Amino acid sequence: LTEAGLGRLLHSPMVSFFRSAVRRAPRVMQGSKHVSRMLCAGIVRVVGCGSGRVDSRVVALAAAMVNDTSVVTMSSFLESLIGFDESASLSALASIPSLVLCGDADVMTPFEHSASMASRLPASELVRVSGAGHSVILERAAEVAHAVAALVARAGHGERLANVG
Repeated sequence: LTEAGLGRLLHSPMVSFFRSAVRRAPRVMQGSKHVSRMLCAGIVRVVGCGSGRVDSRVVALAAAMVNDTSVVTMSSFLESLIGFDESASLSALASIPSLVLCGDADVMTPFEHSASMASRLPASELVRVSGAGHSVILERAAEVAHAVAALVARAGHGERLANVG
């Protein structure tokens, strides 16, 4: 995750400064976050949502989720992402029907991450949602629901075939 998209910024001095400041003065940092709440919607729209066609209610919901998350949680999450690599675990899921879905305008975890994951999961279906960003499940709920329903149907069909044989 730290090699592409916004993940590559996890090693930047600004992220290190933020994490250090949160460790040293969590209340002050939380207070400064409250001051910046107005900026959050704009940042969420640019970073979290793909196209400009995103409903303003979706942006408001995503911004509210970010605004309601404490800076301590955010800092800890960023720290955990720095060393996060579960690619070795994919082999355990290789035979399980799965869905890898990503918006092709996701700047946080680019589509290439999803394509790489899907290439290591032979029983997976890779779905690219055109124009959707990191908040694809909020931006395109109907398309995501359709892909999940198709996965359930595919997995159920495979289970019936296994029981017949």
